[in-house]
Amino acid sequence: MTPAVVAVTTTCGMFYGGEYSAERLVTETTPLLETPEDEAAAAAIFTTRERLAAVQNFADPELQENLNEIKAPFEAAVQGETIDASGQQEALDAFRAQCTEAGYAFAS
Repeated sequence: MTPAVVAVTTTCGMFYGGEYSAERLVTETTPLLETPEDEAAAAAIFTTRERLAAVQNFADPELQENLNEIKAPFEAAVQGETIDASGQQEALDAFRAQCTEAGYAFAS
């Protein structure tokens, strides 16, 4: 059974919405990628990776490339691989543009 795909704006809401949004987790956790061996950092990195994976589960295929790039450094940290966050900001900007284009209403 293939999981349902939700509207782009729904995925955007899952990423940007709420007090503990995926966007906030990414912003707060990205600096911790410098010390992934730290226990508290590792827990936060794992949580962020899981939240991003949850957002991706039902995301439209057109959003997956940017979501993958946003998640990549967290995935690498969890897997104990080399962390490269160089494409993350570009992917965050591109994802935001996709949400804007889809008509997602960002909180002011």
